[in-house]
Amino acid sequence: MRLREIDAGGWLRAAGAAVIAAVLAGVFAATFPIAAWLTVGIGVGSGAAILVLVVAAWAGAGGYSAHRALRDWVRGGPEPDRLPVGQRVRYLSSVIGRTGWYAWGGVVFSLAFLLLGISDVLGEQDLRHAVIMFGTALVWGIIAVHSLTVERPHRARARELYEGQLATADGVPGSP
Repeated sequence: MRLREIDAGGWLRAAGAAVIAAVLAGVFAATFPIAAWLTVGIGVGSGAAILVLVVAAWAGAGGYSAHRALRDWVRGGPEPDRLPVGQRVRYLSSVIGRTGWYAWGGVVFSLAFLLLGISDVLGEQDLRHAVIMFGTALVWGIIAVHSLTVERPHRARARELYEGQLATADGVPGSP
């Protein structure tokens, strides 16, 4: 995979995840009695690690262009013929999972961390702990909202394509 194949939207998503991770890690590190430069280093290192993990996940799935072709296919675009059936089945399975229990789990976790953050503020606890709780609620909330509003409308098509791919995959070596 070449980094040049990642479009602006992909970089924006990856950078957003990195910034959120950096802020949360920095706030978490600030709860310990360590030097300020170390707190900043932990935040920056965490953000960089998340950025690398996101790009590595795209590379492991055949590159960002493959990820994008599969995403467009689920949303009504052409079938990505150059991608193997096994890769298509894995992607469709992950879409179905992300739009099902995972999305609702995100709602539950977001609400739980939001309530923990509110109780920290009302209980006059350390505000850094409240920021960590609100930040974690924000992350889970973003995951839940994205899963339910952006991906969930395509769940039926993903399930239909998944079943079609499984029927096609019968007898194909290396496919589930």
